[in-house]
Amino acid sequence: MSEFFTRETWRAGGRSKLRKRVHGYAGCKVAPPAFLAAAKAAAFKPGRPGYRICGATKRDGNPCRRLAMKELKVCEAHGGLRALARQGKLQSSGRTAAFKANRAAMPEGRAPPVPFDLIRLPIYRESNEWTRIRLARAWATPAWLPLVRQIQHQDI
Repeated sequence: MSEFFTRETWRAGGRSKLRKRVHGYAGCKVAPPAFLAAAKAAAFKPGRPGYRICGATKRDGNPCRRLAMKELKVCEAHGGLRALARQGKLQSSGRTAAFKANRAAMPEGRAPPVPFDLIRLPIYRESNEWTRIRLARAWATPAWLPLVRQIQHQDI
């Protein structure tokens, strides 16, 4: 039995640990009888424990063979992320969460409400949309004066 369990014969596959080896049994097409007896005694089951392969089929008809996501039968490319989002388990990144919170706090959705005093200023009326948003955000804050100086200096 020891001749089948050498380092050379039972190494991991060269391409991927998830891919089946072409000649998995030390170059033989069929498993040796001694190996089958040892596998039966050890209650050996094929595959890697804790690793499930995606159950989806690719467009060319071949199986996907990527790792399936936890608690799902498919990988992230075949609807795993969509399923997690539907279940509410998908956690958005900090940047996205901050952006959504900022948008929810704004009543108009895109920009903060613009005070009437700001609209009357010529610097606001002559600026483009992006600069108007910056001016509205900086209004009545310590950042107002430096922003106005920067805009006048750059002639935006």
